[in-house]
Amino acid sequence: MRKVQAVPALFKNDNTSQARAAVRDDLSWTHYCFLIRIENKQRRDFYLNECADNNWSTRQLERQINSHLYERMLLSKDKKGVIQHANKQDKPMQASDIIKDPYILDFLDLKGNKRVLESNLENAIISKLQEFILELGAELKAHPCAALH
Repeated sequence: MRKVQAVPALFKNDNTSQARAAVRDDLSWTHYCFLIRIENKQRRDFYLNECADNNWSTRQLERQINSHLYERMLLSKDKKGVIQHANKQDKPMQASDIIKDPYILDFLDLKGNKRVLESNLENAIISKLQEFILELGAELKAHPCAALH
């Protein structure tokens, strides 16, 4: 209930029409919960506008607040560059952005498909590990002293 009462307090110095315009339909309640915590009006307005203009999720808003985007932007001579960099970082990542190194999995004897389900990959790896462990166990049984060296 305190948070609900805190939202109008964010705009207490604004006239009524400005306050209504400041409450954005495109921001969720969670966005406002983060914005309520910001005491400095200019800082809060900056995050409110950037969040609405760039369609930030609540996680993106939280990340930008915690990384002090407003302060970095104020200190920078290239303000547009700082904002562009912040917005570029927040784009959803593609799998190709995450997996940078290709893996050669020929030993798994998977079919020539480029697309492999994770469950099939997991089963193939487990199967090959079982074969390896059984083979290793047979070698250790045949040559027990070899394991000591």
